[in-house]
Parts: sequence; structure tokens; C-alpha cells
Amino acid sequence: MYQALATAGVGTIVGMHQTEKHRESAQAARINVVIAGHMSSDSLGMNLFLDELEKRGVEIVPVSGLIRVSRNKTKRSNRSKSKASSTPRKKSVKKSVRKRR
Repeated sequence: MYQALATAGVGTIVGMHQTEKHRESAQAARINVVIAGHMSSDSLGMNLFLDELEKRGVEIVPVSGLIRVSRNKTKRSNRSKSKASSTPRKKSVKKSVRKRR
């Protein structure tokens, strides 16, 4: 399996668990393996899936520790435009500082 992945161009696999046998197979195929924590692995996999739902118009509400990072460019650019236009600019206020003698 790992040799087929390497032939297809896969160079790194991110996962939560891996047996010693699979680690050796990945190493033989020259594939890097990153063993990540539970929450980071869930967030990575779920974000890819949620990007597809978001493209279909589904509103995504991250809960229960999910760190949502959208890779949909149109969604991100719309979000940044709306923030910029709805947030008033703050005036810079300079405080005068008295020198002590």
C-alpha cells in the first residue's frame, strides 16, 4: 500500500496511530509519517470535509474543540471584506508624557 502511495506522489502521511509494521512499510517506501494528536488530526480531516460542505452553501459552526480553517478562497475573501467595511477605524490617540526632573 505505501509503495503505491509513494508511486502516486504521496510523500507524507499525517495520522493518529500507526503499527510498527506500517511504520516500517512507510519507511521502506520513503514516505514520511507524522503522528499527530487526536484533536489536531480530527481538525485536519474535518476541515477538508467541511470545506466541501461549505462550497455547497452549508453554514459551518465549529464546536467541541474543532479548530475551523476554511480553505475556500471566496468564503475567506467575503469574510475579510465584510469585517473591513463594518468595523469603524479607531482614531489613534497620543498620550502626552511629562518628563520628570
